[in-house]
Amino acid sequence: MKRIDIINRINHYLDERGWTPYYLASKSEMVESTLYGMLDSRPEGLPRLESICKVCNGLEISECEFFEFTGDKHLVYVSDDELAWLNIYRDSPEDVAGMLAFKDSVDDKRRVSNKINN
Repeated sequence: MKRIDIINRINHYLDERGWTPYYLASKSEMVESTLYGMLDSRPEGLPRLESICKVCNGLEISECEFFEFTGDKHLVYVSDDELAWLNIYRDSPEDVAGMLAFKDSVDDKRRVSNKINN
């Protein structure tokens, strides 16, 4: 999945509903700058899953609907790992924060290990 796919999806839903990013941010209970950051094509990487889920809630669509979006006539496939994360978030969003914190700690340990070994 590419960042532009996410931007295109959100923009499609905004256009379809006649909403502004500000209105979607307020419905999604997120800071407006976070949504504008998601819509900015310059940054590297993908938006956090938590942010995408908040946007889906604001749009009143499921995460599956968002990732199966075909409005631009392109079907974007979600990997098994991405789908597993979506299911975990949908079933128990409070567990996601702990899982992400654990992942961050593992990533930090890897960076330290790589610095020592290089």
